[in-house]
Amino acid sequence: MISFDCREYMRRYRERIKDDVKKAPDAGVNPANTVAVPAYCIGDVHIQDML
Repeated sequence: MISFDCREYMRRYRERIKDDVKKAPDAGVNPANTVAVPAYCIGDVHIQDML
């Protein structure tokens, strides 16, 4: 059985989202919405289940 590795997931998630977060202000995205992005990703659901 392979368990979910939350550290590896978050490392890969950070790499994938980094460029979009950096481009967001230039696209007119409010900074408050940028910091809310991780709250809606599936990784948070898995991580919460592990706590």
